[in-house]
Amino acid sequence: VRKGDTITFTARARNWAFESQRTAPVLGRLLALPSPNVTVRAEEQYNSAINLLWRPPADRGWGDGTGDVTAYRIEVSLCRHFNASTACRTTATNVPSSEVPVGTSGELVFNLSRVELPLAAALYYYRVASWNALGLAPGTSNVASSYFMVLPVVEFPLDPSLFVAMLP
Repeated sequence: VRKGDTITFTARARNWAFESQRTAPVLGRLLALPSPNVTVRAEEQYNSAINLLWRPPADRGWGDGTGDVTAYRIEVSLCRHFNASTACRTTATNVPSSEVPVGTSGELVFNLSRVELPLAAALYYYRVASWNALGLAPGTSNVASSYFMVLPVVEFPLDPSLFVAMLP
């Protein structure tokens, strides 16, 4: 039996004192977890956000490319191995697949802003995993990374008291 196969099964309940009758045969399809997303990549957007881009998994659980991914788990970390130490600041966000738009290239696009990436000039790592009705698939087979640079903001008019003039 392989995932996606149509099967007929019956069920019954049993404990130490009782055993029920079998149910009528039920026709079903064997569902498995989605395959890992093959790639995820990060693109910086105007020094204020990062777009994560990936393609949905080829196998969404039925073994034939059909089925629904119900959500994506997006993980961000300062550590390549995504461990839970405080220094890594690893966070995970579950996003319904209906809230992840498809970009012009056919890839899914998720935007991370300064709020989710609070440290400027830090190397962040990203990975994405897919959910279906059965559960959470393994994470991406690759890990994307990018430096998140936030440029300083200069506000005008400048306060003259902030400058010291050097006279000859």
